Amino acid sequence: MQEIIDQLSQPTWWFSVVFAGIIINITSVSIKVLIESKLSYWSRSIAEKNKNKKIERLKRIENLSSSDSDLFIALINLNHMKLECIFEFVLAIVLTVFGVAIKDAYPILHTVTVLMAMLSAYSGLRSTIRHGIESWLVTEVKLKRSKNSKQSN
Repeated sequence: MQEIIDQLSQPTWWFSVVFAGIIINITSVSIKVLIESKLSYWSRSIAEKNKNKKIERLKRIENLSSSDSDLFIALINLNHMKLECIFEFVLAIVLTVFGVAIKDAYPILHTVTVLMAMLSAYSGLRSTIRHGIESWLVTEVKLKRSKNSKQSN
């Protein structure tokens, strides 16, 4: 305890603490400004990207609701997306079953097939999300077309 009191009574300790505090304060202010500027830029870019996506979505809804052939093509594309999702998940299941079946005989091939199954399942999940987004868009187009047809009658 006496050593601590002796250290606190020395001016070099006080100067080093004050100097370290000033350095930490200056550094933290500059780091804070840097982080705030990067986060501000990131936030603005995300907001701008979302705004552009919304504008493109509204344009697409308008185009699909005004054209029967474009809506028909969008429905065919939606069906294709659904089949792609199913294919990816079936492929993942087949690869997993195959990998389990050859686990003891070919461990390296087992690892490769399990990794391929994981990639296929991931691709299926991404396809499912894309299908959901497209399905939502087509549903909005159908609702808009039904409202327009009711208003014209």
